[in-house]
Amino acid sequence: MSSKIIYLIFGLLLLSLRLIFNYSFELIPGINGGYYPLQLRSLLETGQLGFSDMPLYFYLTASFVKMTSFFTAIDIGHLIIHTSKIIDSISLPLLVIPLYLIVKNIFKDKLPRYFEIILVGFATLSFSPLILTSDLQKNAFAIPLMLFFIYYLLAFFKSKSKKHIFLSVIFIMLTGLTHFGVFSVSVLILLISLIVFYRKKALLPIFGISVLGILWVYIFDPGRAESLLNLWPVIFEKPAILQQGPLSPQDLFNYIMSYLLIGFGVFKIIKRKQKFNFYRKNILIIFLTSILILSFPLLDIQYARRFSLLLFIPQIFVLCILFRFFNQKLRKIICSLLVLMTMGSIFLMTVNMKPPSITQQAFQDLKNLEKHISDPGKTLIIARHGLEWWTAWQIHTKVGQDKSLTEKTNLKYDKILILVQLDGINQMHPRQKSPFHEPYFPTNREPIYVSNYFKAFEFKNEDLGKMKANNERFRVTI
Repeated sequence: MSSKIIYLIFGLLLLSLRLIFNYSFELIPGINGGYYPLQLRSLLETGQLGFSDMPLYFYLTASFVKMTSFFTAIDIGHLIIHTSKIIDSISLPLLVIPLYLIVKNIFKDKLPRYFEIILVGFATLSFSPLILTSDLQKNAFAIPLMLFFIYYLLAFFKSKSKKHIFLSVIFIMLTGLTHFGVFSVSVLILLISLIVFYRKKALLPIFGISVLGILWVYIFDPGRAESLLNLWPVIFEKPAILQQGPLSPQDLFNYIMSYLLIGFGVFKIIKRKQKFNFYRKNILIIFLTSILILSFPLLDIQYARRFSLLLFIPQIFVLCILFRFFNQKLRKIICSLLVLMTMGSIFLMTVNMKPPSITQQAFQDLKNLEKHISDPGKTLIIARHGLEWWTAWQIHTKVGQDKSLTEKTNLKYDKILILVQLDGINQMHPRQKSPFHEPYFPTNREPIYVSNYFKAFEFKNEDLGKMKANNERFRVTI
């Protein structure tokens, strides 16, 4: 069996699993499942996104919706949801293309066939590729772009070809147009690469790239660009390793694998018994440093969780370089860990498939709230995170969370409603309490709408203090 067939088979397996995950429910699974169709509908109806974000994925998906609408009579809402599911299912499996190019053209080592199969299986069917489904569509779409950027960047360091540097710039820009987090990690890899290959000469380019990267994000999403500038005070605020509770299987694997690779890689570099050429040694240092930063245990838990989803990429590249130096015992340990993680991920993700944030019955019930709203365009509904997207989808109002309310919010809207869910909440976090709370609501005031699933109250300025106190209480305890 040729290597291309191996990559193709695993790409198709990942595609099949992602289709199963997406089509096991009528709605799009995940806390942010409703975010994508909401943005697409806004783009199709108004020509702009409803919420500031990196736009490439939405424009591409909206184009497919628009083209398909000419050939089908399917309701546009259903067409948006189906198109989102299909493109999400297809996008991440495309990573096998740049992965194949990197393994074959950059590393060029003849990996044992059994290890290549294990490695490609890990790259496609381990926890990260499977969890990056449904409500993480932009993340998934950006990863193949990131891998193409890495491929052309490494090819440039090898050949100094203008073509390769041009293509690497194109792909990192496309990555930036798609997802802020994946773009940030891509820029991190670029900056580390410049330091490793050019030392002091890299200082000026690093400054320029950093400024350009922030400006690139600021054009499309000023809030996220500002968060980069204010990163240092919060990035170590709540260290992941100090949080209560046992580590998840994914986190435990990532720490074991990451520090095993870092330890072995540093040992081989320092010992110098097995000679690395300049190019290969530098690549090893780049990805070992990337692993160290992405898996640093004192990172704030929110950043640690996001970075952990991308750790499999530098782990794969380090494994490709170091595998020939492993003795038989270490090869068995590494291969066993990779197989165990891959098989365990498939089992856990299929047994505990990520559901939508609300049940189909609760989703249908949301429509009944519409008759209590006279002007949806001038109405704001405050709801739990995950519920707000489907609320806006059903009722066409503006939505937000309790933490976004200020004294000036009342001036922007004719009516503000507090929506509390009573039933029909899907369990998003098996065996653990959801970090997303219901907003404060006034118990001494009659609701404007009550059903088996929801209560809706009209917000008044006097509620703001209690709502902030309620939000702060949950923020502290979570």
